[in-house]
This record gives sequence, C-alpha cells and structure tokens, in this order.
Amino acid sequence: AIWYFLEARKDLIRFCREGNIEMVTRRVNGGLNGYADRLKKYDAAALEILGGGLRLRPGIDEGLIGAPRNEPLPEGDVEQRATWRLADIQDGMPEVAAANSGSFVAQMLNLDCLDAISLTKGCYTGQEVVARAHYRGQVKRRMQRFYTESSASLQPGAKVLLGDGRLAQIVMAAPTDIGQEFLAVTTLPGDSGDAAAAGAMATSQLPLPYALPTP
Repeated sequence: AIWYFLEARKDLIRFCREGNIEMVTRRVNGGLNGYADRLKKYDAAALEILGGGLRLRPGIDEGLIGAPRNEPLPEGDVEQRATWRLADIQDGMPEVAAANSGSFVAQMLNLDCLDAISLTKGCYTGQEVVARAHYRGQVKRRMQRFYTESSASLQPGAKVLLGDGRLAQIVMAAPTDIGQEFLAVTTLPGDSGDAAAAGAMATSQLPLPYALPTP
C-alpha cells in the first residue's frame, strides 16, 4: 500500500496531504465505492497519530483542533467553514448537497476535468452514462464559477437567472468581503442567454483553474 501511494500513484499525494479522502476514493475506485470505509479508517488513523486528542475548542463553529493527549490545545485562529468552502469554489471543487443528489452526471460537475472519474476501471452507479457522455461529447451544461453582490440566499439546488439570461442551478456558494461567489451548473457562455433578462441576478463570470471541454 505504501509503494502504491508513494510510487505508482504519486498524483494522489496532494489529496492525501489535504485530507481529501473523497478525491482519493474517486481516483482509486473510479467512483465512491468504499468511501465510507476509507473515511472511517482515515479518521481512526488520524486519532491514533494524534494520540486520541482530537477535540472541539469551545466557541468555535464547526472547527476541530488536534493536539496530543494530555497537552493543551494550541492557540491561533481557526478558519471557519465558509472560508474553506470559498477556497473550494475558487478551485472549482464541487460539494454535492442532498438537494442536488441525482441532478447531474459527473461531467456536469467537471469531475472529468479534476481527473476524479475513471473511464477504464471501477464499477459504480451511472458508469455507463458517464462513459456515453464522454465518448459522444453531449455534455451541454457545465459547472461554472460566478460572483454577485446580491445578498440573496443561494442554497444548493436553487434555480437562478444569471445576468446574461442563462438559467443556472446552484451547487454551492460562500460569502466574500462584498457579495458572494458560487458554483452553478448552466450552459456555456454563448450557448443561450447572453442578454439581460427581466428578474435576473446581476452576476459576473469568474475563471476556473482548469479549462472546460467544448461539447
């Protein structure tokens, strides 16, 4: 196992260091088969390494602090969940909420751009659909990154009309200093819309750190 991760699959090291077990599972298994078991083992190993000292710091929302057993928790600022979510949005890394379950094929969430799916190995639900979309190139909607100064609640699964007239479905959103950034699945620019529409939210499109394939 050590040889596999350090030599044969060096591309996994970054995700291991980030603790991104979901991405490791997708790359190794071609889907999320075995994800729950791998996550359980990862948590158990982390607790063992930390001496069983993974504890909540009082007053911190959704923050975990790790410290060896019988040692005080370290001082310092803890990043809030929204900060992590914003970083994921800027990296184009989707988080699928229950409201979006079953709404998209893998390519619509750009998992092919993230090398998070396999077309040659694994056995997972929807594998045939994923392969068909890949080889026929019929993915007409993709997850894209946007910014708005609106304070409207952008919950996963919500439908919004973008400033250029395209209809989009929210994947995830996070606040910025002024406004919000969000990931949403919609048609590519120029495919439809591209004209101001009544009732549309004022939005601007932001770049992703990877290129989107054209259909």
